[in-house]
Amino acid sequence: MKSVFSRSLKKAYLIGGLLSIGLLFKDVRYSTSILLGLVFAGVHLYKLEKDVDVILKQRKHSYLRFIINVWILIVPFIFATLFPQYFNYIGCFIGLMLNKLFFYIDGIRSKS
Repeated sequence: MKSVFSRSLKKAYLIGGLLSIGLLFKDVRYSTSILLGLVFAGVHLYKLEKDVDVILKQRKHSYLRFIINVWILIVPFIFATLFPQYFNYIGCFIGLMLNKLFFYIDGIRSKS
């Protein structure tokens, strides 16, 4: 399971990095926002993997884990709100969604 996640995450980081470099010449805010979204998407995925392991081993669920995971996804948008000269919402959204997009693509490819 971790190899599927790491393979998809590598693809997302590669495409996100190339997209960020390409958009660097258009607007720096898009580039930094995509990178910020990718970093927090990676942190979220790492935390989610650890939480799933804990839940499956100990057979107990905590709402605090869920709230922390949601806050990890919200943090890039808070940065975009507080520092609009450096980040924007669309770039943060793209950065957060790239890894999920590649998870779905890899899932569809593996089923066929």
